Amino acid sequence: MRTVKDEALDVLASIGSIETEYPPAPYRPLDQYHSKPSKIRVAGAGAGATGICLAYKLERLLDPGTWELTLFEKNQHFGGTWFENTYPGVACDIPAPMYTYSFDPNPNWSHYFAYGSEIQNYFEDFAKRHGVQKYMKLNTKVVEINWDGNQGIWNIVLQDQVTKETWSDWAHVFVNGTGLLNTWKWPEINGLFNFKGSLMHSAKWNHEVDFANKTVGVIGTGSTSVQILPQLQKIAKQVKVFMRSPTWISPPFGGTALATLRKGAEVSLSTRQYKFTEEDKQRFRDDPEYFLEFRREIEAEINIMFEMYMQGSDVSKNFKKLIAEEMKRRIGPGQEKLLDFIIPKWSPGCRRVSPADGYLEALVSPNVEPVYGEIDYISKKGIVVDGQEHEMDILVCATGFQPAFKPPFKVCYSSFG
Repeated sequence: MRTVKDEALDVLASIGSIETEYPPAPYRPLDQYHSKPSKIRVAGAGAGATGICLAYKLERLLDPGTWELTLFEKNQHFGGTWFENTYPGVACDIPAPMYTYSFDPNPNWSHYFAYGSEIQNYFEDFAKRHGVQKYMKLNTKVVEINWDGNQGIWNIVLQDQVTKETWSDWAHVFVNGTGLLNTWKWPEINGLFNFKGSLMHSAKWNHEVDFANKTVGVIGTGSTSVQILPQLQKIAKQVKVFMRSPTWISPPFGGTALATLRKGAEVSLSTRQYKFTEEDKQRFRDDPEYFLEFRREIEAEINIMFEMYMQGSDVSKNFKKLIAEEMKRRIGPGQEKLLDFIIPKWSPGCRRVSPADGYLEALVSPNVEPVYGEIDYISKKGIVVDGQEHEMDILVCATGFQPAFKPPFKVCYSSFG
């Protein structure tokens, strides 16, 4: 009769006969002492806000001589989304005092909601002050990364954006700093490239095109379109806005903190922008604690709005009512069709809420025509909706990005062996 001990011995014997994949090769002792430090090689995709911060932090957290870093940036200059996006009206919808590295506050913002060029200048100034440009390799796009389990490294396939030649590099650690608003996309509309006028995407703005006295078509109602329309409305002969879905246009975020700076001046609920005076900026510079408290007030007000995203909460219901009433006020009477279309039936937060100065006012301007519904196709002369052709000189696609957490390059994994 077999005993428990016999069965245990059989199990141990069977385990000893199993072929394993590790180690992948015959063991070879290294010609060095145990736990000898080695230099770590780090690579990053992107030299925008993340890549710049990565370089800054590595210099301060790791010992000199123990690491090396290369930031591969596909553009000819660093800055990321704020270098790429230069369309009219481009700005951040988060208050500028909050839109910095927490360890490098900027008391010199010109506006409460900073415009794109000023944000780009902030990152350029930071990179120059801290000398992180030396880690950047520009005009170099990451095409593929492949983990080699045998060597414990990432093999990286790169492409020169000028010559289109490819080559390889490697790193122990790879950091994806490409961000979410990086890979812009054309709308999937039949005949898009048949259009014979000037065609552009908001993330690839053509500054050589003259919009004065032209008929312009704008596709989209998202956070980019709401910034572009008020600018084009001022100079174009006519603007046609092609609207497929409604959108919430909210009051400004974090505006309560401005009450002290405005010194009791009454402003419209829809007026979110504020230009800092020299007196404001001087106080921010002279009193860092005051500036810190100012930023904390803004952050606290924004964080309180978190309950807006909780379905059925009182904050969500009240905010929905507040935004709807404010949108109706700004659009004004006699615009029932626009009101019925643009005010969403869903609660705020189901999709991105867009605070936008002047957007609703621009939509009801005499030289702006909202066009509702799905686009049939794009012709040589313009856009066809419900069988009607809308002719135009210029077509702007404000259709955004592919905001996925999937990296914009191929990621592979090679197991042992």
